[in-house]
Amino acid sequence: MQPVYLTTGLENPNGALLRIFVGGAEMGSALADAAYARAISIFDGTNEEDFVLARAQWKELKERGFLATYRQQGENGRWEKKA
Repeated sequence: MQPVYLTTGLENPNGALLRIFVGGAEMGSALADAAYARAISIFDGTNEEDFVLARAQWKELKERGFLATYRQQGENGRWEKKA
């Protein structure tokens, strides 16, 4: 067992309940059969391409019945819930 497992694949060998996706990693297929309690997507909101991809993934997950929220860092440095 590994406390942290880094992968670009779909495997979840340590039975993690949290999965963090970075840099536009595909979320849908990784979440389809896994029993994660929480998934987090981290992306650069100032990069238009990353932002468009993140919005599309958020929409897909909502349509598939996932509870999805969106937070954005404000000018004061605090994270604010947007959706």
